[in-house]
Amino acid sequence: MRKLLLLLVMVTLGVATADAQKYYIPKFKKTKEVRDYEMDVKRKVYLTLGGSFNMGLGFQNHIKYKDHGYDVKYDENMQFDGASVLLGGGFRVTENFHAGIETGVLIQAAINAMPLYASLKYYYGPSTRQNRTRFFNYLNGGPQFYFNDKSKSTGYMVGAGGGMRLLLMKSVRTDFYVGYQLNVRGVKPNMNGSEQVNPSSIKFNQYAHVIQVGLSIPIL
Repeated sequence: MRKLLLLLVMVTLGVATADAQKYYIPKFKKTKEVRDYEMDVKRKVYLTLGGSFNMGLGFQNHIKYKDHGYDVKYDENMQFDGASVLLGGGFRVTENFHAGIETGVLIQAAINAMPLYASLKYYYGPSTRQNRTRFFNYLNGGPQFYFNDKSKSTGYMVGAGGGMRLLLMKSVRTDFYVGYQLNVRGVKPNMNGSEQVNPSSIKFNQYAHVIQVGLSIPIL
């Protein structure tokens, strides 16, 4: 009988202890740490360094004979893909809108040139955010200066696309982008044929269609 009473007392104490833990010991859940990341550059004026791989889609040729009153148009495949290396300067107009100028070297089949163009970027959302990414769209346009003898000295380019800014480390912000670019150059006509044509009456333009995949890093 004594053992039975002792067992009942121990069970009663165990239940009371469990109830006390149930009602008086709070339970804490682990909470995920929330951090704010600054995705914009600190300086209002800054420098950028970047480059791109250019996948050529093809050439379009347009030859206009002014004296004869007719045009010749034909397509042509690009011989190889190209690349560009770019150095630029940017200006942070607002939290979302940036403007700048970029120059460098473009190597693309017969389109070897030095571009000099204005660049406009629009970044979406606030610059301070709880993730390391920020999306944007861009628009580029300006003259290009060609190196080879078959090209006239000056042409132009336009480009547009979109991308994502990624915060790789504490202060390294990198813009990855993909977009379309059109390069236009004036071609010097070949006058070695048998036909007698006034060179000044010939207008020969070549349009190169390119898909750009690149990156740009603010460095200062």
